[in-house]
Amino acid sequence: MTAVVYAALGAFGVSAVVLWIYCFRDLSQTTLFSPSNKTLWFVVILLGPVIGSIAYLSAKKNVERFSASDPERIARLTSNEKKA
Repeated sequence: MTAVVYAALGAFGVSAVVLWIYCFRDLSQTTLFSPSNKTLWFVVILLGPVIGSIAYLSAKKNVERFSASDPERIARLTSNEKKA
């Protein structure tokens, strides 16, 4: 029984680390957030790896859905990143 518990915890830990790395990589490449928002999301993901990563992915999905109907917002965010 103990080996099964350790295996499950190990699988959860590996999944959490993969999710954490994916979110940091995705955050560094996205143009949906302004630089100040990226900094905030970096801190959130860093301090709460699992919950912060899930919150980031959820927020990103909502922003993508909103931005798809507002191309001017995407252009503004992209131009802000080029200035920074």
